[in-house]
Amino acid sequence: MFNLRMDEDDPVMGFAVEWVRALAARFERVTVVTMHRGRVTPIPDVRILSAGRELGLAEPLRVGRFYRTVLQVLREHPPDVAFSHMIPIFSALFAPLARHRGIPQLLWYAHGHVSWELRLAERLVDGCVTSMSHGFRLPSSKLQVLHQGIDADRFRPPVETREAYGRTVVMLGRISEVKRVVETVEVLAQARERGVPVRMEVFGGPSTREDERYEKLVHQRVEQLRLAEDVIFHGPVSHAAAPHAYQRGGLFMNLSRGSSLDKSTLEAMASGCIPIGTSGGFAAFARACGFERLAPPDDPASIRDALVELAGLEPAAAARLRQAVRQSVQRHHSLDALADSIVERLAALCIDAGGISGAAQGGPRTPTPTDPGLQPAARRPVPS
Repeated sequence: MFNLRMDEDDPVMGFAVEWVRALAARFERVTVVTMHRGRVTPIPDVRILSAGRELGLAEPLRVGRFYRTVLQVLREHPPDVAFSHMIPIFSALFAPLARHRGIPQLLWYAHGHVSWELRLAERLVDGCVTSMSHGFRLPSSKLQVLHQGIDADRFRPPVETREAYGRTVVMLGRISEVKRVVETVEVLAQARERGVPVRMEVFGGPSTREDERYEKLVHQRVEQLRLAEDVIFHGPVSHAAAPHAYQRGGLFMNLSRGSSLDKSTLEAMASGCIPIGTSGGFAAFARACGFERLAPPDDPASIRDALVELAGLEPAAAARLRQAVRQSVQRHHSLDALADSIVERLAALCIDAGGISGAAQGGPRTPTPTDPGLQPAARRPVPS
């Protein structure tokens, strides 16, 4: 498995460790080659090797280290399949070796940006998968749309809540203009003017200098609206601490535009937060699940009215809605279901390539759909 970062403390990519754990439960062995390695609790039957970005190695040195690493893996434990998660350049670099060894490659990519690395990798891999169609904007006959993978065992509602829980909005993620934090603060102020004492807790920080300038604007707007006591900034949190952050409030707001369905929104829903979102991806999901009122029109008055309504729900009605949104994530975007789907796709690529154990055992094998190694739905282990 190729991966961008393996670090449980990373606020953006920390979830990749959960993916590796889920896949490891379905394979005899998983070897992860990552660009950057941070803190990772040991995972049974998983070996993690790094190209060395955390060591400060320059790009040419990382390329050399990448090839030394994969050649070592091919000698010691030849894999049957390769799965690349959000790092198409590794798929492209591995392609000549994969072609020579008959190792099929599956590429996961879920981001609005279409890079040259993605264009190159798409031509070289055997299959592509993504969470939603708008997350893979390069036309491709190799693409299969799966879903997000949310670990509902980690992200779950709090056992106990504070008095202001139902009136507390949580925001989690990078503080940047695209997240429209200023607009969120203004909607909060309008709701308070309507007599609803909502408050907000913000978990996140800037990633670029442009984000840092925007963060100052956010704080200035909070001061102008006299919300300093009602908008609390906690700074960035690690992925490991994210479940506790979501449990701080019963509402979640994400006013990002575009067509994406952010992972943070689904994590919040699994954590028992009632979401308010304005992106096209969230609106489509909300409509499909019967939650139209959670995706108001993208104008301040409509968003304010949605916040006023949801913050004012009776406790029993709010509890029913929280349970319903959590169940929608479990039903449509669970990590277990995603892992099974990925394994099914990898198994299909192995069949197309002429057999699962050809690379690992030095000779071709022709598997059949009843081969015990190709039963991901029952979570039977397939070869490494």
